[in-house]
Amino acid sequence: MNEIATTANTEKIDTKNSLDTILPDANPTIKSENLWKICGADDLPPHIENMKPENSLISYAPTFLQPYIENISNVKADGNCGFRCVAILLGKKEDQWPEIRKELMEEMERNKILYQNLYGVKDYERNLQVVNWKSGPCSVDKWMIMPDFGHLIANKYKRPLHFFSSLDSSTFLPLSSAPSGNSSWSILLSNTHFYPLKLKLHALLPPIAIEWEGCAQPIALYWKETYSKMNAVTYSKMNVVEADLTIDLTKMKFNMKI
Repeated sequence: MNEIATTANTEKIDTKNSLDTILPDANPTIKSENLWKICGADDLPPHIENMKPENSLISYAPTFLQPYIENISNVKADGNCGFRCVAILLGKKEDQWPEIRKELMEEMERNKILYQNLYGVKDYERNLQVVNWKSGPCSVDKWMIMPDFGHLIANKYKRPLHFFSSLDSSTFLPLSSAPSGNSSWSILLSNTHFYPLKLKLHALLPPIAIEWEGCAQPIALYWKETYSKMNAVTYSKMNVVEADLTIDLTKMKFNMKI
């Protein structure tokens, strides 16, 4: 069981000098034949590939999303469900959620300035306490928070994360790495519970989270061009814009050079 929360980015700190490091040999070139992987059409763990859609679970998704869900799974509702979803998407067992919490804590500590700039100093400390849990069911103060953890997950695992709920939907992109061929992940939040998803090839995708561009390192900004090439559609709560904006990745051609 989890909750969605919106974090006001107060207490911003100046990290210009810290965030302007570009890897000189980076070459985030995405070949057209690999573009579909970024959207999560393939390259997922076998047990995700083979999951059977559960109609009772699909009904928890917003109406606009239901036609685009290929697979959906459930995880134990013990307060750790968001981290259980990440474990499953990584190809691990859901009971390995303590490893996910540990990895995310290490990510925040290793890139303290980056995440302080994203969250604000006070919420950075709060989010460190959120992930600091090692075993057993947890209380609400240890639940995964969105959108904060969307940014954290995307950056740690170097792939886009599509987040869906009836209130808001966003795509989180890595903050400090160049585009890669890693498949994206999708997670649904419904009634304070998270579910891992696999979307169909022609799925509608939510827009980039508004906080991302102001905090992303220069090398990561190429993700925006990549995502723009996909013609990401704009969501407004449960309403979707014109149906003809559906992304047909089979017709996309994309090559990016620095």
